[in-house]
Amino acid sequence: MRRDFENYTWKVIFGGLMANMTVLRIPLLILLISVCSAALGQTFTTENAQLKGWLTGTRLTLSDFRGRPDDQFKRLNREGGLQATAKVAIRSVMDVPKKKKDRATSMEKVYISPFFYKLNSISVTKDEHELDKQRLLFDLAEWFSRMARQEFAHLLDSAHHYGVIWLMYSRVMNKYCIGYQNAAEAYSLEVVAKKDENAFQSWRRRIDQGLKETQSFATTPKDCHRLLTNLTIDEAYEPAEDIGSFVGCN
Repeated sequence: MRRDFENYTWKVIFGGLMANMTVLRIPLLILLISVCSAALGQTFTTENAQLKGWLTGTRLTLSDFRGRPDDQFKRLNREGGLQATAKVAIRSVMDVPKKKKDRATSMEKVYISPFFYKLNSISVTKDEHELDKQRLLFDLAEWFSRMARQEFAHLLDSAHHYGVIWLMYSRVMNKYCIGYQNAAEAYSLEVVAKKDENAFQSWRRRIDQGLKETQSFATTPKDCHRLLTNLTIDEAYEPAEDIGSFVGCN
């Protein structure tokens, strides 16, 4: 049963993380939308009926867990006490100036955001502590997203010219996508499968400290909007092509 539990948890939480390198196209017509106003009056989509982007102060609620328990979930709930599962993934895209002449003075723009997949996340409990165990995965993905942005910033500091980010994009994103995947798997086994409360508290402290140390690299509404709508933020930019061996986080 434990093997089934671990395999099922992996399937629900991490299914599709590394499946493909393309950003999913989300319909512009949405049932639910959360927007944030920018300084010039522009609004950014940060949530829709299927996905919820990570933002400072945003909290997952029971109503965000919209998936329906299947037969396997019901069995694991009955035999192993499984109460909830959350699917979280990091998504990213890179935009570049449309005109080659602009690339002498303009840099690449990388957008990264963790997303909570509502329709793939299930809860059969109202217990806030059980939900907290799943919320932690969202914060874990944010921490790894921030570390990726931090590395891109360091690359620009060391060599501030066009092409550096383009060359390193796949390597950096693969590094942190795989890092998140491995960390989330370890957390899931320790806390969800083994029900180790001390492990949960340890992970919570570690992630909180990591988020505190990387506040300046937090996900923004622009990141969420770019990845939810698949529309470039700056009309002078276009999605980058031929970005090498980026295997994807989705």
